[in-house]
Amino acid sequence: MGTPKSRSVLVLGPHRSGTSAVARVLNLLGVDLGRSMLPPKFDNRHGYWEHQTIFELHERLLSRAGSSWHDYRPMPPGWRERPEVEAIRGELAAFVAAEFRDKPLWGVKDPRLCSLLPLWLDLLEELGAEPAFVIVVRNPLEVAESLERRDRFSPGKCRLLYAAQMLAALHHTRGRRRAFVSYDRLLGDWRPVVAQVGGELGIDWPHAPADRAAEIDSFLRPSERHHRHDTTDLRDRSQLPGWCVSLHEALEEASRGREAGLEAAFQRAWDSFASATALFVPEVEALETERVRLEQRAVRAENELLKVQRQLTAILSSRLYRSTRPLRNAWYGLARYLP
Repeated sequence: MGTPKSRSVLVLGPHRSGTSAVARVLNLLGVDLGRSMLPPKFDNRHGYWEHQTIFELHERLLSRAGSSWHDYRPMPPGWRERPEVEAIRGELAAFVAAEFRDKPLWGVKDPRLCSLLPLWLDLLEELGAEPAFVIVVRNPLEVAESLERRDRFSPGKCRLLYAAQMLAALHHTRGRRRAFVSYDRLLGDWRPVVAQVGGELGIDWPHAPADRAAEIDSFLRPSERHHRHDTTDLRDRSQLPGWCVSLHEALEEASRGREAGLEAAFQRAWDSFASATALFVPEVEALETERVRLEQRAVRAENELLKVQRQLTAILSSRLYRSTRPLRNAWYGLARYLP
């Protein structure tokens, strides 16, 4: 690495927004995703197309930073400077350098990147890799319903996660080379989509789309899509604020190469979300503190119960207890005749 010819494509988007589908299509066109992918699971039978080691390091990074993949609060102030975060960052930098050394075009997909992007930007600069970003656009109602179905989160939390992750991705990539991919358009006809992305990012795909058409057609299966909503549904849902609707509409336009209204829609959404966050985050943190306290209290109570159960078992199995059985039987017999 360390040469201008090394390019990294980071696929960004909220969980359940279609990032897996986009990553695999880019991979089939020649973007190297590494040697060890997360195995498919029930919620993504055709693969996540996330690198196993990078996924694990991301999980550790978020944990050490005091966050998690399903935390819609902003990352804690100064999280990158924490010694425990710095240590894992060093592991990540070493691994990425070893895994993608001498690869002219490589990529990483993980929705956690939305939160961790500041760290990755520093890392890529140090490694001399030129970053480009692909941001996946999907109707927030579909994203929220898919999250709710998979993780059993409340509808409100799912909508908050969508907003927090999408806004983070947009904020950290402002002024950088990026392209927007509509999940709807990708499933409808991927050919003009990949042509547009290549043009916007200045990438000549190592594998011609025509040569990989059969594989991509076989991989993209619109029939397996479980949640469908259009912009009319989005406008009619009163639980979504107007700025969220406007932002999605601007993102759909950006996916068609028309970004004129995106900056204004983003700024309105960013300011609105930040104002709301200032109000609800302190209460959420207080509730979280209380939840942790109650969980710790429950664990202590469970440990005490186990201790009592062990003591009772020891008493019941002791020789002294067994030797008093005749006396106890006599007492039980006599007690029947007592008033």
